[in-house]
Amino acid sequence: AVVSTQSCHYGRGMELANNIQGLASPIEREFKACMECVEWLVEYCPDLAESVVESPRLLTILMVESTTNIDLYILKMVRLVLVLLSPEQKTDQYKLLVVFDEVMLKMTEQLSPTLQQVGADVIFQAAKRHNAFKMILLDNGAEVEELLESINPAPGSHDNINTLLNYLKQLRLEEAEKERLNVSATKIQACYRGYVTRRTLHQNSQRISKFQLRFRSWLKERKGREEREKERQ
Repeated sequence: AVVSTQSCHYGRGMELANNIQGLASPIEREFKACMECVEWLVEYCPDLAESVVESPRLLTILMVESTTNIDLYILKMVRLVLVLLSPEQKTDQYKLLVVFDEVMLKMTEQLSPTLQQVGADVIFQAAKRHNAFKMILLDNGAEVEELLESINPAPGSHDNINTLLNYLKQLRLEEAEKERLNVSATKIQACYRGYVTRRTLHQNSQRISKFQLRFRSWLKERKGREEREKERQ
């Protein structure tokens, strides 16, 4: 009965997304209640997080232009869903990319500091838990860093913007270090292969030289025997 009731609220929330522009405060409150129902449902049954992420309606409510308050409710719901989504779950990377793009878009278009803070936390929490989201963040690192720096958070502050910015810089440093190690490993492997090849060629050359020396000695001995036999005749 509880699941049925919460599912009805979830369906109502998705329905509201189609008429989201110009909503009055009471409907904003109703939409907030619907998003909170989704959050409660996912918290109560974390396995449903995958269903929410895979649902095309999630992308619908993310893509529809809306008020700042409703965007805030949506981002908080998305953050909870991504946090509770199992890291072992193989989620469609395209959908994660769309979620990432829409969160970035809302942070760019909505000038609300609160919404930007929540949006940064959504990306940070998702990237920490899911490698696919982390790779999306790295692939779009320059764009994200430019956006975060344009928001101009207070230097040294511990807000979500600075947290994501520092995390992104750390990821890029780690990626650069991995690349450096890969290049170094490639050079070491190349040097070792070259050494093994030269050693093999040298050993083969020595074997060939010994074979040639013995063959020449055999030819010389045979020629000597033939000459001695001719002299006896």
